[in-house]
Amino acid sequence: MVDTIEQQKVAMYEAMLNEKQLQNEQQEMEFKMLASQINPHFLYNTLETLRMKAFTAGDREVATGIKLLGKLLRYVLVNIGTTYTTLANELEHIDTYIKIQKIRFDDRVNYTLTVDDGIDTQEYMLLPLLLQPIVENIFEHGFTMDENDNKIWIKAFKCENDIVILVKDNGCG
Repeated sequence: MVDTIEQQKVAMYEAMLNEKQLQNEQQEMEFKMLASQINPHFLYNTLETLRMKAFTAGDREVATGIKLLGKLLRYVLVNIGTTYTTLANELEHIDTYIKIQKIRFDDRVNYTLTVDDGIDTQEYMLLPLLLQPIVENIFEHGFTMDENDNKIWIKAFKCENDIVILVKDNGCG
């Protein structure tokens, strides 16, 4: 009987410890959620401060680059954990990414991004951040940046009942 009482005490103590541990984990998750909301807010405010300083100093290129970077980061943060986005959003993200690269490489890179008539880019859904690695690889492996005629073509068109997104470059890779 004494053993049974001791076992019950141990079981009750373990249950209390488990409950406290669950409460601690819940509080930690709540803290992380708050921190994840504060950090992007702080980041955007900091970027905006830097953008305005560059703009005030007359450096429009840096101001534009910071604005584009903020837009790119916002897209990434909004789409973390999402399973789909619109074609319009994804193409806008790619446009932003290439504009940032154009600041880096100036006129050595040119691009066209087209969507065939009749395609409602708000209607079609795809995985977020699907196209960026493809376009990123063009900059990493496709182009020789000491050349001045690097081109990228991105085109969305219909093929039967599907939407095809063609990403093409004139690079060597």
